[in-house]
Amino acid sequence: MCIKRRRRKPDAFRRAIARALIEARQRTGLSQERLALEAGVNRTFVSGIERGLHEPTLRTIWRLAPKLHTQPRKLIALIEAYHPPTDG
Repeated sequence: MCIKRRRRKPDAFRRAIARALIEARQRTGLSQERLALEAGVNRTFVSGIERGLHEPTLRTIWRLAPKLHTQPRKLIALIEAYHPPTDG
């Protein structure tokens, strides 16, 4: 019997992470594959982040940021620009 996995629609937070990563990656001219290779993560994970399917850990953000020629806090600020924190 085949069990179908439901694909969850990315929430606003994951979409913000995706937009920030795509923007930063395109600005540096890196492909998903090259970014993943240089940061030591799987290419499918980078793709999943950009499609809003995965949320990177802080450790992953720390690994990706230098390869995107930025600092982790600036990458987080870009995410925040797309999805400002809310009270509560």
